[in-house]
Amino acid sequence: MCRQLEAQLAALPKTGKAGSTSQIRKYDAAIARQQEQIRKARAQLQQNSCTIGLSVVSGVCGQVRGALARMEKNLADLQASPREPRRRRQPAGA
Repeated sequence: MCRQLEAQLAALPKTGKAGSTSQIRKYDAAIARQQEQIRKARAQLQQNSCTIGLSVVSGVCGQVRGALARMEKNLADLQASPREPRRRRQPAGA
């Protein structure tokens, strides 16, 4: 999912001004999808006891943590885009 959103971000025209309503809707949708994937990754970390530091499945935890870091960076990129002037900055846990 993260790579797909990155590809969508890269495919948008690189203009210095705010994009069209259609582009803004695409950014809003991409932001919402990325936030949902981040929520799922965090839930997976909790389900695998990755948050307590005594995880037996550290390989899985490392993979999920890596994916989560990439998703959070992608979300920040989406939210910081000059083509998305109505960006909604939400707390990481939201």
